[in-house]
Amino acid sequence: MLESALEPALSARITGTGFEAGTLTVYIESAAWSARLRYALAECLPRLQEVDPALTGVNVRLRPREAPAEGREPPQRR
Repeated sequence: MLESALEPALSARITGTGFEAGTLTVYIESAAWSARLRYALAECLPRLQEVDPALTGVNVRLRPREAPAEGREPPQRR
């Protein structure tokens, strides 16, 4: 439901979600997208509450995507 309520460019940046004590937490890949997601979630909150009346609020947290292990260079020693 969440992905269909958001524009595709924004929902593609979501790295995860969580729900606890009535609060939906949405994790986003970068700080650059977090403000945009906050506004979008504020607009669609009433629609989300229709689907799940237990939903009382939303939080946005930063959680970057993990880089693939293959091709990752080891840290250099100095």
